[in-house]
Amino acid sequence: MKTSAAILKKNPKFADFSEAEMEEFLSYFTKESYNAGRLILKEGDKGDRFCIIAEGEVGISKDVNDQTCIFLNNLKAGDFFGEMAILTGYPRSANATASTMVAILSITADRLTEMKTAHPVIFSKFVWIMAKTVSERMFKLEERLSGILNASLSENFL
Repeated sequence: MKTSAAILKKNPKFADFSEAEMEEFLSYFTKESYNAGRLILKEGDKGDRFCIIAEGEVGISKDVNDQTCIFLNNLKAGDFFGEMAILTGYPRSANATASTMVAILSITADRLTEMKTAHPVIFSKFVWIMAKTVSERMFKLEERLSGILNASLSENFL
């Protein structure tokens, strides 16, 4: 298995990290493994950690009701999830389930605060990556929502 640093350096989002910064950044994370099908984060739970995928794939889904779940996205190595809840303190907005055998790097809110204090440059680079990613996801969500609304309006007026 490749090192976590090598995996993240392949992701263009982490290109601004020097090798030393990447090693320091990763020192704040804990490595965890999950078998395919295992729930990693549950919608509605407290947002106590943020995760980066080191290896494997994670499916993101949203519960509509007790019987219906909508698949939102499939994330791969270098992608991350859990950023909304850890930054806002709000409950988890979606489920994260291992699609394959997956290795993740997780960081708690306390460790993130420690990074902010001890390594403000690394922290700011990381926050910039999160902001860009959240913005990209919002843009894609707005496009999907627009398509759904247009289809719904077209059906209602035909």
